[in-house]
Amino acid sequence: MVKNKTGGSNTKRMARKHLKPTNIVRRVRKPKDEDEMLAKVTKINGGSVCEVICNDLVNRQMIIRRKFKGRNKRDNMINIGTIVLVGLRNWEVLNGKKKPKVDLLEVYRENDMEELKKIKGLNNIILPDSEKMEEESPFYMDKNYENIDEEDKQKMNEELNKKIEESNENKEEKEEPEFNWDDI
Repeated sequence: MVKNKTGGSNTKRMARKHLKPTNIVRRVRKPKDEDEMLAKVTKINGGSVCEVICNDLVNRQMIIRRKFKGRNKRDNMINIGTIVLVGLRNWEVLNGKKKPKVDLLEVYRENDMEELKKIKGLNNIILPDSEKMEEESPFYMDKNYENIDEEDKQKMNEELNKKIEESNENKEEKEEPEFNWDDI
C-alpha cells in the first residue's frame, strides 16, 4: 500500500505533531517610536478595514496588513475590544472628510494586559472593561501627569468625557444623511 504523504485536502502540514509547544513565553512588543501607538478596535467594517480609538482619543481607520490575514490569522484574531499596536501614516495626505489611516503592527492577547498596564501614559479608555486600572494603581495615569490633585483628576475626566461626546456627536452627524424619497 502507498504511504499517505499529503493527507486529505493537503492538511498533513497542519497535524498535531507539527504544533509548537505552547509554554513558550511571548515577549510583548511595546511602542518604540512616536509613530507607534496603542489602540482599541471599536468597529469592524469588513474586508481588511477596522475602526480604532487610539491612545490620544482620536478615531482612526485601521488597515489590516497581509501578514495578519489568511493562514496567519490563526494567532491574530481581531474582534471588537481587542488591543492592537498601530503605526501612524505621517506620509499620507489627509482629506478633511476622511478619517486618518493607520496600519496594524501587533495584536495583543488577554494575557499581555498586565505588561501593557505598565506603559506610562496609557489611557484607561482603551483598556477592556475587565482590565480597567484602578486609581490606586501605581501605573494609573491620565495624560502622563504624576501627582495629580483630586480636583484636577475630576477636571481631566470631564474634559475626556466632553471630547468623547463631541466625537460621537460628530460621528452621528456624518452618518445620518438626509434623503427624501418624495424627491425622486
